[in-house]
Amino acid sequence: MKNLKFIGIALLSFILLMTVLSSCKKDKKVEPAPVVEKKYTSVEYIGSSYLSVARAVLVSAAAGNKILFAAGYGSSGLPLNNVDIYNVETNEWETSQLSKARYGLAVATNGKKIFFAGGRESMGRTTRVDIYDAETGLWTIAELSQARENLAAASAADKILFAGGSANVKGYTQTVDIYNLTNNTWTTSQLSEGRGFMAAAGVGSKILFAGGNTTGLNATTKVDIYDANTGTWTMAQLSEARYLITAVVSGTKIFFAGGESNNILSKVIDIYDVSTNTWTTAQLSEARSHVTSAAIGNIVLFAGGYNSSGKSDVVDIYDTNTGVWSVIHLSQARSGLAGAAIGDKFCFAGGLFGPDYTYTSDKADVFKLK
Repeated sequence: MKNLKFIGIALLSFILLMTVLSSCKKDKKVEPAPVVEKKYTSVEYIGSSYLSVARAVLVSAAAGNKILFAAGYGSSGLPLNNVDIYNVETNEWETSQLSKARYGLAVATNGKKIFFAGGRESMGRTTRVDIYDAETGLWTIAELSQARENLAAASAADKILFAGGSANVKGYTQTVDIYNLTNNTWTTSQLSEGRGFMAAAGVGSKILFAGGNTTGLNATTKVDIYDANTGTWTMAQLSEARYLITAVVSGTKIFFAGGESNNILSKVIDIYDVSTNTWTTAQLSEARSHVTSAAIGNIVLFAGGYNSSGKSDVVDIYDTNTGVWSVIHLSQARSGLAGAAIGDKFCFAGGLFGPDYTYTSDKADVFKLK
């Protein structure tokens, strides 16, 4: 009897202990696994596809798992409204259209939506902003406060800015349209000086508008810096005055590469680090303007453009982890092309491959990270 009593007490104690241990397991906070950013070491060309319409001076941006190539002009020189959409996961293409055909527009994305703003129609400049939602595939429209072409756009925090450009025959405008994604409102501000053909990019809470042409057709070193959190502006300077620059972001850094001034091509890259508020410089492998650029993680690509011999097929590759530069090539030398990247793929499409505007390309070169 005593043995049975002892066994009963022991069994009860065991049940109570297991209950306590089970309760402890349920209450224990499970920490998520740390996010490890993948570091890539090389880039390979994996083939070419084709746009639905050959064109140049188009624009591109990525959101979700898609890269969009929009607008531009065809071999006739007339503006186009074509949009080619590349799905980097399925490798499939589909088409869509902007609400208005145009070229000389600006593009910016917040990662979910892509904004195509301004530009030149057949009858003049436009205020139109076409907005593509990458999650739903739906389009909406808005309007800039002033019709203009050859403007620049970029995003940071919850703001997207559309700045400068040519608004009339007398020259460039200082106007900056600011779209607030949080409350869906538009306001305006001004650049320090009216100009077009700038480069723009955003990182952290800062949006930078660098270089460009002023009203007197003079290249400038000016960099207007907008803080999206405070709504304030500050100034900086590029190391060299130029326009037709490309801008791209990797980590905390913005790279402003290439361009030209007084028909002199540049190989300079001005690099701004938002985390330290410092500037450094580097160089492309060859001087050129009309370059396009894109980045994924630690790998930055600068593709094509116009060099001293004409059109370039050079793609400069920079690894921000190692500081090492390398070169690969496009399938076709061209300038005035567009490029963007998402996932582990870069795509560079369209452009001019011949001596005049009638030689428009439909090539879309795809590169993959390894």
